[in-house]
Amino acid sequence: MLARNIVNSMYPQYEPSIIASAIRIWNLYANAAQPIIRKTGAMEAAIEYCVAKILDLPVTQSELSKKYGVSVGTISKRAQEILSDEWLFHTSSPITSELINTVRWKKQGQP
Repeated sequence: MLARNIVNSMYPQYEPSIIASAIRIWNLYANAAQPIIRKTGAMEAAIEYCVAKILDLPVTQSELSKKYGVSVGTISKRAQEILSDEWLFHTSSPITSELINTVRWKKQGQP
């Protein structure tokens, strides 16, 4: 259900390949971390924010806060959980190493 919500909220603003990346990140994260979701909008916003950060897309937490009706703090907290390395190491997906490298690269402050 959340994956469908992500698609619906990101289309048509994003290209299908970007939406597919968001779904891959969500599926990997959900399977590895098994997060408890109280507000689906918070997780949708966090996934969209993470994809935007990884791909250097011009999206702010403030914009997503308004779009999804959740606080900036909640988006920030969930995004930090998603972008943490810990859950990535517990997955065995072909894109895991790519995500790990991208997240680490971003954390090191590379442009």
